[in-house]
Amino acid sequence: KPSANWTTNTDSMCLGAGSFNFTQTNPSAGQTNSWNYGDTRTSTIQNPTGISYSAPGNYTVNLTTVIGGLCSTSVAKVVKVFGVPQALFSVNDSTQCEDMNSFVFTNNSFLNSATGVQYTWTLNPPGASYLVKDIAPINLPNVGKYNLNLNVISDKGCETDFMNSLELYPSPKVTITGQNQCKGVPVVFTENVVLSSGTIANYNWNFGDARTGNTIPATHTYTNDGSYNASLQVTSDKGCVATSNTVINIIYPLPTASFTGTYLLSRGAESDYQFVSTSTGVTTLRWTY
Repeated sequence: KPSANWTTNTDSMCLGAGSFNFTQTNPSAGQTNSWNYGDTRTSTIQNPTGISYSAPGNYTVNLTTVIGGLCSTSVAKVVKVFGVPQALFSVNDSTQCEDMNSFVFTNNSFLNSATGVQYTWTLNPPGASYLVKDIAPINLPNVGKYNLNLNVISDKGCETDFMNSLELYPSPKVTITGQNQCKGVPVVFTENVVLSSGTIANYNWNFGDARTGNTIPATHTYTNDGSYNASLQVTSDKGCVATSNTVINIIYPLPTASFTGTYLLSRGAESDYQFVSTSTGVTTLRWTY
């Protein structure tokens, strides 16, 4: 009988990790070869190489050899192709402002017939690892750029990685001052904005009288007396927003000057009059005769 013994470079591998090479041992002179790779493919070459499979599974590879059309021998062996888990995750927002800072992740990995899968999340910096399938929300420790990597590995050693970049932007801080003023006199506002990096793209004033502004420094004239709550909202070039403290500006009414005069008597070239102020909204009077 002809020889049908054969060997393989490996009897198992992860899907897509390489290919099988089948080699006959001690082939007989004049024999013909018939390979069946276990997935409907066949071949008649002596030593097939580069044989790969499109799906995980156990494949029975059979070699049949024939001499003279009469004598035949067959040898079958099983090669195993293991499923490879595909690492994948999503994040609620990969760029966030410092005052939000809650990165929420969803593990969307595919098992692909893999078994005994383990998950490792690694955040760089600082290189912290989390050995869980579903990672808890992360608050980044400082402003800056980070990489989060998810490694998924099966009990057969088949693995993939998926990485996403994260960035935490600085949030501005803002305080303002105003002033009490008389009606019709401009109120001068001052602002103090702190932003560790970047620039302020927008200033939005709310003067408390249904009017707004977008310039600094700001002045505003109130047309009615009363008490007004003013505030400033600033937006950085990264879209991070901060709202200032509220300042209460008291706008005083303008006083109205008026008086009455009454003739009293005359003394030669002099005459006496009595003047009585009927002014409103005043605390001090200054007469000029």
